[in-house]
Amino acid sequence: MLLVALAAWALRRELAGLDAGSLVAALRGYTVQHVVVGLAATAGSFALLGVIELMALRYAGRPDIPRATGMITGFVANALSQAIGVALLTGAAVRIRAYRSHGANASDVARISAFVTLTVTLGLLATGAVAFLASSAPLSLWHLTLPVRAVGAMLAGVVLAYLGWSAAGHRATIGRGAWRIVKPRPALALAQTALASLDWIVTGSLLYLVLPPAAAVGYATSLRVYLVAQTLGTLSHVPGGAGVFELLVLALLAPVVAAPLRAGIVASLVVFRVLYYVLPLVGACIVTGIAELRAARRPEVVHAR
Repeated sequence: MLLVALAAWALRRELAGLDAGSLVAALRGYTVQHVVVGLAATAGSFALLGVIELMALRYAGRPDIPRATGMITGFVANALSQAIGVALLTGAAVRIRAYRSHGANASDVARISAFVTLTVTLGLLATGAVAFLASSAPLSLWHLTLPVRAVGAMLAGVVLAYLGWSAAGHRATIGRGAWRIVKPRPALALAQTALASLDWIVTGSLLYLVLPPAAAVGYATSLRVYLVAQTLGTLSHVPGGAGVFELLVLALLAPVVAAPLRAGIVASLVVFRVLYYVLPLVGACIVTGIAELRAARRPEVVHAR
């Protein structure tokens, strides 16, 4: 609650002087085409997250769980995690509820949730490494200039270390018994990195597509701003990074966007939040409600493994 209050205070200061009429005019400038493209990007992102969920099921030794169940559970888990925060715990709670009728236990769900979280993090690191290494243009946050090349090299080092670990060494597992973690094979590690990177590129592209053209923000700059804002917004543990994400995007774009265009940037953040957070959350709540109603009408059957 303290972080939410601080984020709201800082965002209010950042928006001081913003004309409400200009914001409304900017929002009215979005067309049906913007909505369709935005919905397509959102659907593409959640489809990729669904494929990652299926990979996690296979990795955890539960390929017997139907693909449709995995895709739907992946959608609900990620939509709720993005809105509520603390993705590892929120996603695990959803998966326990969804997979227990298929005989999944706590260790299965822990492995699935950890795999998904690790995969998404790998994609963030890999995409960030490429975005920061590809351009030496400075990225400033208030009075701090980020060392883009150094940050990119560090991120790339972490990803390469993971890929190297998956290919090297003779020890195939970590831990004991039901809580044993199996080291992914190189092909799986590469697939994790590639799919998750594509997901981050898709969502970063969504923000770029809704930015006002007059702001003339390049794609590379937009992607780097998105990755930094999402990372810090997630680390803040504020639900959905609300306020933190918007504050950071505004601050990072301040050096390259003229003050009169700030209303357009704020409008684009509102549109992005609705398309990628609000609508999936509403959809997840509807899917969950239907599933709970169906479950209440029939006796629960747990399949033995």
